[in-house]
Amino acid sequence: MAVTFKISSHTVLPGIEIVQILIDGMVVGVIYPGPTPKSIRLVSAHMSEQTKEEDFAGEVVFDDGTQHFPPIPALFIEFEPSPYRIEGRKIIKEPRH
Repeated sequence: MAVTFKISSHTVLPGIEIVQILIDGMVVGVIYPGPTPKSIRLVSAHMSEQTKEEDFAGEVVFDDGTQHFPPIPALFIEFEPSPYRIEGRKIIKEPRH
C-alpha cells in the first residue's frame, strides 16, 4: 500500500485548497485549513487508531464529529511555530525573541 498526497480545490467551498490523502489511489482522508489561522483539520472516515509520541509537548484534540457535518472523525491540530532544539529524542522549545 502506497500513501500519496494530492492538492485539489474543495468541491463545496470555492477558493479553499485541500490535500487529499490516498492509499493506492483511494481517498482515505483530507487535510483542510483549521478553525484558527495556525491550525489544520484532518478528516477521515477511515481512522482506525490514533496515537501520539510519548513526551509530546503539543496538543492533539480528537473530535468525534458530533458538531460538524458530515459526522466524520477529525483531528484538530494547532501549531505554535517557535524555535526549538533536539536533545536526545526530545524536542525542547526555546523562547521566542
